Amino acid sequence: MIVACLLAKISEDLVVEKLQQQLIKTCTDYILDLLSDKFIESKVEAASVLGTFFYGPFELGNAVLTNQGIIEGMLLLSQSSVLSHQTVALDTIILATNKKDKCLGIVDQAVPLLKALYKSPNDSIKIRALVGLCKLGVAGGSDASIKALGEGSTLNLAKSCKRLLVNNLERYNETKTDNVSDKEEAFDNVRWAVDGFAFLSLDADVKQVIVEDKELLQTIFSLTKLDKLELGYPLVSLLGNLANSQQKKEIEPEMVELAQYAKQHIPEEHELDLPQEVEKRRRQLVEVGVAVALYNCTFKLAAGTVGSRPQLREEISK
Repeated sequence: MIVACLLAKISEDLVVEKLQQQLIKTCTDYILDLLSDKFIESKVEAASVLGTFFYGPFELGNAVLTNQGIIEGMLLLSQSSVLSHQTVALDTIILATNKKDKCLGIVDQAVPLLKALYKSPNDSIKIRALVGLCKLGVAGGSDASIKALGEGSTLNLAKSCKRLLVNNLERYNETKTDNVSDKEEAFDNVRWAVDGFAFLSLDADVKQVIVEDKELLQTIFSLTKLDKLELGYPLVSLLGNLANSQQKKEIEPEMVELAQYAKQHIPEEHELDLPQEVEKRRRQLVEVGVAVALYNCTFKLAAGTVGSRPQLREEISK
């Protein structure tokens, strides 16, 4: 994390484009050298470096990712027989696929691999593969015309996330405080489940399923009481997606006509994201207790000085 902050500061201070490009080239060459090395440890180091970018200078990470062979190298590393190597590779893939075009670009390669890893007997690998599938499953965002996975796949993934969340939250609550390792493992699994839901809730069908499941909603809301800062962003993102709180860009009719003429893709709005459906979902959220959950988010998950975690506070205010 310290290295990520340092790189972020360096990247921020390079205001001259030529210097920025030089930094990108240096980082890219370094990672490609590691990936081309015959030793597997070098490939693991490359994954760690790439993951570090997305904890800090994510724009630098995105620039590095545009180079041929880097994501492919991560996918190859995830096929290693060593669990620690698989874990590092999956963590990096999940962090790195933060752009729509990048997600859609690797769907064909990544999905079969992630499905295979989801069958792993190791829970940590299985959970990471699940979250990876969740992220790729909604690569099209709110565009109803893009289905990265098969029809209904996101709903099946949501069921898996629900099982993961409910079972591990129960385990977390029942585990004695002196059993630190078990309690931490259960919480990590809860966090992964929330991450999965945060991605999947971009899909209108999944939003509807979550909101109509009052027990699941109450479970999600209860997480805001845990005073776990790690849950802040995924939880607030999930609540924001359920309420459609993100500002939607209005597309001018002239631009639509121009796109049609140029045979460019035009995003389609899902019928469950129409204003009347959104209003209905918001009322359901209020009835189950979203106001209390948002209060907890503000005073527990976004706690600290007024200037702390401004992005999280902004998301909560939306």
